[in-house]
Amino acid sequence: MFVDGRRYPGHLALAAFEQEMLDAAYGLREPQATIGKLNWWMAELTAAPTTGGQHPLTKVLFDDDRALAIPNAVWLAPARAAIAQLEQGTATDFPAQLAAARPLHGALAALETMWWYGADASAERATQVAILGHLLHALRRLQQDVDRDRLPLPMARLAQHGLSREQLRQPGAARTQAVEAQLHDLLRSWREAVRQPGPLSVFRAVESPHGRRLARRAAGAADAMAVLGVEQVQPHVLVTLHAWRARPGPGCVACPVGKCGKPAGRTVAPTRVLHGGPFGVGTCRQPGGPHLGRGVGILPPKNRELFPRAGRAVPPHRVAPLRGTPRQLF
Repeated sequence: MFVDGRRYPGHLALAAFEQEMLDAAYGLREPQATIGKLNWWMAELTAAPTTGGQHPLTKVLFDDDRALAIPNAVWLAPARAAIAQLEQGTATDFPAQLAAARPLHGALAALETMWWYGADASAERATQVAILGHLLHALRRLQQDVDRDRLPLPMARLAQHGLSREQLRQPGAARTQAVEAQLHDLLRSWREAVRQPGPLSVFRAVESPHGRRLARRAAGAADAMAVLGVEQVQPHVLVTLHAWRARPGPGCVACPVGKCGKPAGRTVAPTRVLHGGPFGVGTCRQPGGPHLGRGVGILPPKNRELFPRAGRAVPPHRVAPLRGTPRQLF
């Protein structure tokens, strides 16, 4: 919805690849089927830098120079972590849940952060919100996954509320209290996660606030599971706005004084503002150069500093707002 697949097929292919890893890790009931699928992917990714890959996703990914710049160990880490977690049972408590999910979801977060922002960007915030998003998704599937070895609620929570597996299938006061307690732990961790260093990919920046709002709404409802079980068929308007703001918008790769057309601190001509939106956010570009940076801030433009993808700071520029309507972000 927010990424033009014709212009940036690699972004969509990476998201699809991450879903392949998650489907293999959590969607297959037979461990041997999971291992077989993940081993195939590891062989595919090992050969891809040389052969270009056999799978359609691999071909699209490794047709992009970003893929070749990422070490092969980073590509293989999600599959390895997914295999390693097959022996995991239900976690003892909430901190143990966070720790158990970190290897796989941290590996995926590190891969996407390196793809979007380069090797120097921290993946800590992306890792934490990926873990929390996974735990929220698992909680939404509580009734469907009652028979699995790894339950969405930790053992300490089940014991505290006197819940058995069979009781998790049906609504009840004890189940509601346990789910609410889990949601409050998730929300507290989300508040801590947003203070961590590092950027988020567009997809992650859209998903995280949406999940946080859902958890907050469910925690305040009389029946949390009823709220969590509602599928969001149409994205809320705030999701669209978050996506618009989260976009790593066009900016300067290197923008010393004069390179973007105006000295630092001077107004940038509207013709050089590529993205404005309802918040008056604008970015400037070097004429004819690649658009790899992103504008920072959502208030009316007042010397917003532009950060290029490589992480090198550039002089602040005052950018003019540009009226418009939401569109594809890339």
